Amino acid sequence: MVVRNKVPDIVMHYIEKHKIMCVKISSKFETDRICKALKCIPIARFGAPNPDELGYCDSVAVEEIGS
Repeated sequence: MVVRNKVPDIVMHYIEKHKIMCVKISSKFETDRICKALKCIPIARFGAPNPDELGYCDSVAVEEIGS
């Protein structure tokens, strides 16, 4: 799950309970880049996404560049 806004604590509780990764992004530009990388579509509504709106990745890593 990729979100651009603040996620309420109760929502984070259920996200963690069901072992779903949540990435919080503050920039629309960065959101568009992640959607292109994952081949998904950004949606701004509640409810389950359609299968053609979902993206997929094999692995997630954080790499620090510089000091």
